[in-house]
Order: sequence, then C-alpha cells, then structure tokens
Amino acid sequence: MMLGEIFPNFELSDWLTLLDIARTQLLREVEGGIGVSQQLFLSGEDIIREDYNKTWYASAYAKIANAGRKPFKDPLLVLQGTQDRYVAYTATSATVQATCDAIPGGNLEYLVVNGTEHVPTLDATRQIWLKWIECRFDGWALEKSGCIRTDVEIYLPLDRYKSVGNSFPQFAGLPEYSYEVPLGL
Repeated sequence: MMLGEIFPNFELSDWLTLLDIARTQLLREVEGGIGVSQQLFLSGEDIIREDYNKTWYASAYAKIANAGRKPFKDPLLVLQGTQDRYVAYTATSATVQATCDAIPGGNLEYLVVNGTEHVPTLDATRQIWLKWIECRFDGWALEKSGCIRTDVEIYLPLDRYKSVGNSFPQFAGLPEYSYEVPLGL
C-alpha cells in the first residue's frame, strides 16, 4: 500500500488486519507481483478492518481517488464486466451514473459485458474498443452522443472464461483453456 506516500501518518493498522499487515510485509520482501498478490490477498478472508471506512484516511482518499463526478475530456469509453472481482460492477455503474449526472453534455459510453471478470472483459471486447480508439484517431464522429450504456453478451460459454492461473491469454479451443491471462500461480 502506498498510502503512506500520500498521507505520511498513515499506518497499515489503520485499515488492515494483523494477518494482512504481515502479508503486505511479505509481499514487499519477496517483491511479488500480481500473481503473488492474488495468492496472498484473495484467500477469501477479510483483509480490511471492518471499521476502516470510519477513518479520516478513507474519506480523504475517496476525495482524491474517485474518478467520477469530475470533468473529463470526451469522448470516454468505460469497460466493465458484471462479474469483475477487482473493480465492482456496482461501484463502476454508480460512478458512471454520477459522472453523467454531474457533467451534462459529456460523451461517455459505458460498455457492460455480462458475465465476464476483469481481464476477460478486455479480451471479450477487444475488437469493439480497438475499433472505438481507431475511430477517435481517424476523427470519426460518435455514432451516439451523450451518456449511453451498451450491454454486450459474452461470446463464449461462461466456462470458457477462467479467472485463475494456469490459463492462456488466447482461446485455444478446449474447455480447460480460456481468455484469462496467467496471473495466479
């Protein structure tokens, strides 16, 4: 956690349980990446103290970290999978709605992929967002303006999208392979 860089008096014990303070220290010692982080912190146990959100740091951090309800250079495309365990669908939906309400006239497309998790959302919509970016660079006008929501059904059965390690970055044809990048061990 880098909150100590922003708030010099912040202590891990302000937000984390004792077990997860130890896990954080271990992560630093081994210089672990995403795969190690998943193994340490996605164990199903509570890693954050129940009362963390009552600290001064929670409200101060929310003011600087919340991307919503702020002016943005449009057009903006926001991607979200409904089963994302890292960035909650409900939180993104609320932030997008609050942003659209606060910035009338902004061009924001909220692309929701039903059934996918974090990385599979990018893979399942790759052709859509690449085309969207290409059109912006080519100077094409948006097909629809304002704040709009587009729902995309996934292209493969849910069991073809894996959310844990031992999987491939590209679909390989068999059920045991998936679109998820290998993040876990």
